[in-house]
Parts: sequence; C-alpha cells; structure tokens
Amino acid sequence: MTEIYQITNKKGLHHTDQKNKLPNYIMPEISRKHNLHPDVEWDGVNLFTKLIANYKPTFAVFPKGKNKACVHIQGGFSDTTKNILNILEKKPDNSLGVILGVAKEQPADWGTKKEHINSAGYPKAWGASDSHIDYLNVFVVEGDPENMDLATQRDLLKKAGLPDYSFSVDSGNRSLHAYYIADKTPPDKWKNIQERLIQLLQDKVPELKVDGSIKNPARVMRCVGGRHSKTNKFCEFFEFNDVGYSWEEFDKLLPPLREKKNNSINKEKKDFISDIARKDYKGDKGWLDRLKDKPEERRRYVVEMLKHIPIHEGAGKGRRLRICIPVLAGLVSEYGNEAISICNDAGWHGEEWDPEHEVKYLQDHQDCDLGTLVHHARECGWIHPYEKNKPEPVKDIKVAEIFPTEVSNSIETVTAYLPHKDTLKILTFMSAVAPLIRLGTKINCIPTTNFVVPLNLFACVIGASGSKKTPLMNLLLQDPLKEVKKDLARANFKAGQQYVSDLADYKNNGGDKPERPPYPIISTRDATTEALEKQLMDQERVKMGLLRFNDELAGLIKSFNKYSQGRGSDEEFLLELYDGSGFQTQRMDENRYCEETAVTIFGGGQPEVLTKLHRGQDANGLWARFIFDYSAAIPKRLPTVVTPEERSKFKKAANYLSFFISEVKDFRTNTLELTDEALKRFSDYELERQELAAKKNLKSSHAATYNKSAGKVARVAGILWIMQQVQIKIKNKISQGDSYVDEPPDNQVDISTINNAIELVNYWDSVSINVDNKASENSKDVILRRLLNIAEKESKGPVAFNVIYKKLSFDHRKKYQYEEVKELIKKLEELGLGSVSKGPREGYLFKAEKPWPTG
Repeated sequence: MTEIYQITNKKGLHHTDQKNKLPNYIMPEISRKHNLHPDVEWDGVNLFTKLIANYKPTFAVFPKGKNKACVHIQGGFSDTTKNILNILEKKPDNSLGVILGVAKEQPADWGTKKEHINSAGYPKAWGASDSHIDYLNVFVVEGDPENMDLATQRDLLKKAGLPDYSFSVDSGNRSLHAYYIADKTPPDKWKNIQERLIQLLQDKVPELKVDGSIKNPARVMRCVGGRHSKTNKFCEFFEFNDVGYSWEEFDKLLPPLREKKNNSINKEKKDFISDIARKDYKGDKGWLDRLKDKPEERRRYVVEMLKHIPIHEGAGKGRRLRICIPVLAGLVSEYGNEAISICNDAGWHGEEWDPEHEVKYLQDHQDCDLGTLVHHARECGWIHPYEKNKPEPVKDIKVAEIFPTEVSNSIETVTAYLPHKDTLKILTFMSAVAPLIRLGTKINCIPTTNFVVPLNLFACVIGASGSKKTPLMNLLLQDPLKEVKKDLARANFKAGQQYVSDLADYKNNGGDKPERPPYPIISTRDATTEALEKQLMDQERVKMGLLRFNDELAGLIKSFNKYSQGRGSDEEFLLELYDGSGFQTQRMDENRYCEETAVTIFGGGQPEVLTKLHRGQDANGLWARFIFDYSAAIPKRLPTVVTPEERSKFKKAANYLSFFISEVKDFRTNTLELTDEALKRFSDYELERQELAAKKNLKSSHAATYNKSAGKVARVAGILWIMQQVQIKIKNKISQGDSYVDEPPDNQVDISTINNAIELVNYWDSVSINVDNKASENSKDVILRRLLNIAEKESKGPVAFNVIYKKLSFDHRKKYQYEEVKELIKKLEELGLGSVSKGPREGYLFKAEKPWPTG
C-alpha cells in the first residue's frame, strides 16, 4: 500500500501537457486468481482502494432503494473487515460502497460531543461528511443507460471529448464507472470539475444518462469486490489504461459551468428571498441550523412540523418503517432524550405508536437528522413560512402561449437571430398594437366600482449599448407600423389638398369657412406639451391613439419643462395621459381641449442612465406606471448562408405583422368586460397586490409598483383580448370571402387571458423592483452587497476576510484598502446579515447568514 501511495501522489509526477504512467506491477496483480468470499472479494477491494489512494477509507453498506440510510464503517482498523461482513450477513440485500475522498486527520476530541454521537449511542464514522474530506485522488463519471453494453458507454465518453480513463469498473448491473486518477485535488476544485464533467456528458452524449448526483466529496461509490444487490454479481474492474492526470488538466479541458436559471422571477430579480431560503423550500436543513442560537423558536418549528407527520396505526400502510422510525431517529439524533418531550408536545403518539418504546429500533437509522423531519413534513403538507409569503413564481413565458398562433409564428421568424427573451418581444409588439386600438376602447374590470382603464402602455427596454435594442424595435414596432403610416400620410395629403381647395373657394366665393381637417399620425418622437396637446386633439377627432416613441427614454424625461424654465407641468401631464384623461388648457391666444386620450410610450434606456434619472425615488408614481424589461446582450451567431426559402419565410412573416397591425386599426369594439370567472380571478389578484403593498417596512416605490399591478393586468389583458378577436376576424374574412359580415366582436374577456396578463405583469413588476433597488443604492450599499454576495458564493460556512477581499474587482480594490474592507465586513455583522469569528490562526472569518434586503 505504501509504495502505491507514494507513487501516485509523488510531487511532480503529473504534468499538464502529457499523460503519465501507472505503476507497471498493477497489471500482473489484476490477473492473479482471487479467493472469492460469498459476500466480498477482498483482493478487488484492496486494489480499488490502492488505485484511489485512500488507505483508510470510510466504507458504507448501503441498501437497494434510494434515500435510505446506509451504515458507515471506518477503515484502517483491525476489525474493519469483520464489521463489514457482520453487517452484510445481517443485510444480505445490501451492497458495499466506499467514500472516495481521503479524510482529514480525525480530531482528538471526536466522539466527546453530542453532535458526534449517533442515535444508537456510538460515535459517528469519521470521513462520512463532506466537511471531513481533505482531498480526492480520482474523478469519476457513471452512466445509467438501459440496454447499452459497457464498450459502447466507453466509446460515448470518447465521443464527448474526454481523454482515456485510468481504469473503469463494471458495476455488476449495467453501468460503467470511469475513473481518472488525479492526485490530491482539493474538495472545492473536485466538486467544480465533477459538475463540469456531468454538464459536458449531459450536453454531448445525453444517451449515456450520466449520474448527475456524483459531485459531493463524501460521495459513496460502489466498491470493486462487493456484490450488486439487484443482480448478486460482483462489481469488477473492466479496463485499465496506463494513464494518470492532474486536476489542472481537467480544469483547462472542460467548459465552465453555465449559470443556473432562476425560474421564479428570472436572474435579473431574485424576488424577496435569498438563494439559501429558496433551497430551504426544497428541504435543505440549513435554515434550522441557523436557528440554533434561538432554541425556543427552533423547537416551535420542530413541533409544528411533527404535527403534520402521521403516526403508525398498525394498519399495514408502511408508515412505521418508511416515515415514523426515520423521523424519530432524526429527532433523537438532534435532541437526545428531549425528543420524547417534543413528541408529547406535538401529540405525536397513539395506541400503536409509542415513541419512547420505539427508540430501541433506531440503530439502523443513524444517518437520519432533522432534515429527515423536514422532508417528510413537507411531503405531508407542511409549508415553510417563507413559502407562504413569497409571491407567485413566474414561469418561462413564451410568445406562443400569449399571442395568436399566426402572430407568434411571425414574431419568432423575424426575431430568430435576436438574443431577447420572449417577454420583451411580447412587450414590444404590444406597444405597436396599443396605439392602433380605437380611441375610447377601455376595459371595465369591476362594474360596481368603476374600475375602468384605457388600453395604453408605458414601456421601457433596459439594455446596455450593443444589446440589440434597436433591431428589436425596428422588427416588432417600427416596421409593422410602416404601411399604416403610409396609408395615413396619403389620406392626410388628400385631406390637405381638399382643404386648400375649399379654402380658396371660400375666399373667392364666400360662404361657410371650411374647417381645418385633422391630421392624425401614428407616432411622434419629440414634441412639447403644447404640440402634443394640439396633436391629441386631432387624434381624438378620428378616434385614434398615439405612440410616443423614444430610442432613449432619457430624452423624454430630461425634456420635462425644457421650454418653461422648469416651471411647467410636463410630468403631471404625462401622469394624466397614462390614465387616458383629457385636458383643458387655457391660453391667451387659444384654448386646447380634449375629452380622452390613449398615449402609449415606448423607449429604451441604458441601466446607468435610468439609475441616475430614477435616483431611487418615485414620489408621484411615474416609474410605477412603466413596464420594464431587459434586453440582454447575449451573443448569438448570425446566419452565414440565407436560402431563398428563408428569405421568403422572413418576408411573409414581416408582411403578416404589418397586415395584422392594419387590421387592428380598422377593428371596432366596445368597452370590454370580464366573464364571471375572470372577474373573480382579477379581484383576488388585486387584493393580493394590495396586501403586498401594505407590508410593513416596504419601500414606498415598491408599494407604488404593486398598487399599479392590477391596472397593468387590465390593460395587458384588454390588448391581448383584442388581438385574439382581430385574429378571429382575419380568419373569418378569409374563410367567408365575399359573404363576410363584420359583426360586433365578443367583448367578454375570459380567465385564460387574465391569467396570461397576470403572469406577464408579475414578471415585469419584478424587473421594475430590481431597477428601483439598483437606483436607490448608494456606493456603500454597492460594496456591502458585493462583499455579502462573495461570502455567500464562496462557502456555506465562514470565509476568511482576505479571501473575500481578493475576490473583489480591481476597481473595488483600487477604491477600498484591505483595512477599510475589514471594517465594511464587520458592518455586515452589525446589520444582522452574518457573523464574524476568529479562525485557528487568529484571522478573521465572516459567515453570510441572510440575503441582502430588497424591500
């Protein structure tokens, strides 16, 4: 053993530029005959532990089923073999496994503390937890395909781009375990590389069905020499290759990990709950651990969860062994004798279930802990308080789920090479539709409260320069409006000519003076309030809305009161336009009057510019009226060849969007209302948002956003409903031909449309709140949040101050000296976001315990 250990771990043996040789005498050792034991073939076990260079490994006897407890046996002792055999004899349907990781030196006081002792009263096996592992000497991947021989599995590894493995193992059932020797890989590096190996194989050879769970340092792998519980065959070596590696080679070879998607409200906004809390919902025991300094509160949670666990009733339902015994074992493991008192407080006992009597049957469940209780409590209906209070998650919304099929197909065709989310495509095209809806069309959501809103939108696309905002605006907003603009321009020209002719006739012949005709337009980029009022008067005469379009929304905001030395009311006028209000402006030279308007605003903005404009303030609710969405600068390759068929498809799609917009302009409808079912859903939603807005300590700007949510849902639902009705009209015109009659459309908005609008607005609200949070941060907030994020990502435990400092950007390190950063980290403790402690060498450590507050 010693000789192999020295060879496989000799400093400098492996290089990053070439493969290395395994010891030559291993091969003859493989070929010698073995004396098989009925349960374990020990020569295989010994050689396997030599190859992974783990000479005092922690073994595990594990059962067939997943999520069942296994028994750990510490290796390197004279009675290790005997203990393994005794357990296998008692549990003949179990298998032998081994933990790959080499354990740190066992602490001298191990076994003296309560947390070191299992439920049976014995010290837990050292080396069985991730925190015990010092380093690992092999990477491993395992496939689990059906009906695939081992040679094919090996070939798939090569196909994925992996080098030759050092050796491989036949599991005894159908899986190939491929091992790559790499000396002394630190646990964090090992985990990262394992995850990247799994990601590579999932991407390149999904048919291999790689096991995605092999990524924790204390992972148990099936041990060569043990029997497979399903087939009773020995786990054996399959092949050897005379190669070894260093972990640096794999680090260079493998692609980086992709960022994980956040399905609740997208990556730009992580809701009100940290990643840690989000894991809590999935059964992570970390949240209970963090309550150890609040034992009474922690105990209350335990009692509450235990009330949800069913008791064993002797009815043959399998509850005792499947649920009750493991839960009780977890309680005893954590609380000892106090566990019985907790059971009594929760009323967790009955005629057939006496926890105090059952304690003696817990020896087979020594790995259970409070996580076992959390898991089963959730399975039985217990809901974490955070889960009750968190807003409804938003799914990944697709254009095809929101728009009529013909429209969604056309949008997907013309934007195929743009890197934008579907929510942004939806918002952009809706902003082209809204101003074409007949002026006066509104949606009456609650007739008895006069909850009536117009169908205009205020929208803003957030994206840095180069994020392709402009191409998106052109394809889904500017281009579809071109034909309507041309038609309107021709009509205005003819009306103008006629007016000039009528005016000349009036001057020559007298009679009634002709009235100036209206000259409606589709959109305007820049207009003073006075000019806009005059234009809106024309728009009202022909029952048309108006699009206020700005490539950069900052231009509109900065123009407020530009021509009145800051004494005007441009911003107030904009607020009134959002609600579709008219206006009455009295001047010495003229009076301007309008009963109703429908102005849609659409523009873009760079994050930094919007932050400066916003400044974290929204006293009048202007920003709360806007719908924000992100334009992510994600690289996406443009086509290198365009076929005639693709050109034709693109042109047809673009033409259809233009045709659809023109049909919207000609569409006639009355005020929309909700079906009974949709009205109830809308009313429930409006109450939910009110309750969110009324929360204590919520920023006023966030409350303003939530207070506007229901109105946004109504506007969005109304626009979506009209789009559906327009598509129905188009189909009827095509199918009925000359016999088509333009009958009044259905004006009852259904619940599916309301639900779609709610999903969209929930997502857009989350973006708005994220914009507000970034705008309200001062420079100190930024550095504090960054330090907290580093500590969260580096480790679940304490992180050295100097490690956190090194992870800062160059700009931050240039701005803040190390001593300043130390004080800032201590400030995080004062804010209750974590705790500071001292390490073994008297260095300072920080542990992140709470997320950065967001509201």
